[in-house]
Amino acid sequence: MNPWFLYEALQKDPQNLSRMQDIDRDTYCISVASAAGCACIHAVKDGIDKTLKWCQSKVGETQDICWKETNRVCRNMIKALKAYKEDADAREEDPFAEICEIMKMCCDPLVIDGEVSKKYNRYLEPVLAGIANFDLLPVAVKAVSEFYGKDFWKLWRHFRPYAARLEEHKVNIVYARPESTREFFHQNPDDMVYYWDRRRNICFSESLERWLKRQRKKYDKIMREGIEIHNPTEWILGLMEYAEEEYGYIFTFADFFEETLANIDDQRYLALWKIYERMLRDPEMYKEGSVIFEEKRSETGKRVLQASSWASTDRNKKNNKARITLKRYMALVANTDLRWEVFRL
Repeated sequence: MNPWFLYEALQKDPQNLSRMQDIDRDTYCISVASAAGCACIHAVKDGIDKTLKWCQSKVGETQDICWKETNRVCRNMIKALKAYKEDADAREEDPFAEICEIMKMCCDPLVIDGEVSKKYNRYLEPVLAGIANFDLLPVAVKAVSEFYGKDFWKLWRHFRPYAARLEEHKVNIVYARPESTREFFHQNPDDMVYYWDRRRNICFSESLERWLKRQRKKYDKIMREGIEIHNPTEWILGLMEYAEEEYGYIFTFADFFEETLANIDDQRYLALWKIYERMLRDPEMYKEGSVIFEEKRSETGKRVLQASSWASTDRNKKNNKARITLKRYMALVANTDLRWEVFRL
């Protein structure tokens, strides 16, 4: 729940409001909405200048993206409101009524036509972002009340209906055709192995279907020949470490790992890991996966990324054939529905 709504509701009951003073506002700061709500409470209680300092301190303390975005948008909005007042003062005008109209329009972005947008473009976008996208209308109203010497709660009574309209607008804003997660992230169906279920809601390509059949043939062959591992747990941990260090950020699903440990003497599970080992040790796979690394290793013997960090590594290189294959295989064995379909396990 946005803490601002709670704070505003408790205004009607001084006794309850006194309890609100004892609530640590930091406990709410786990999302953009709650961070913005805390900023609103802080602004009304302590003023704009202290709020800006407080938001900046939260960024330094937490390094949380919610606080970073709230701090950025809040600062830009207040800067725009202040700039509007300064420009009006230079023209010896009283812009109070007009700035209030701008803020009210920002509560319902659909009413902002081209002429209005053109006239107020310098101020409109930061204020719109703060009010419409980040629920910072109370901060904007508090800033205006300070700039023009108005009482916040009297001014807020005029804006409260527009805040309600903003909430209604958010509820009814979805006009576009719904998109699946796969469409939104531009994912190939073959990359959705982990999400396949017995409803067959994902249609794999013929290429992946053939790949799945090859894994079953490998599995059957290993089961016929038998598999002997002296220390299975240590062996599996070694494979996991090798995958991460030699191919970069290839991880095992925790559920499958725990399931394996619970069935550590079951040849069927060890066969699945044996297939994985052969993939990891395959020279062609290793060569394909090496495109993200330097040729020389570090002094400790570890592979060194070509880029300065994983985040800055070229996306196409990250998605090399070797890494995609390993990730798909780990998704396959972790997906209990698909694993049964392929291996009957």
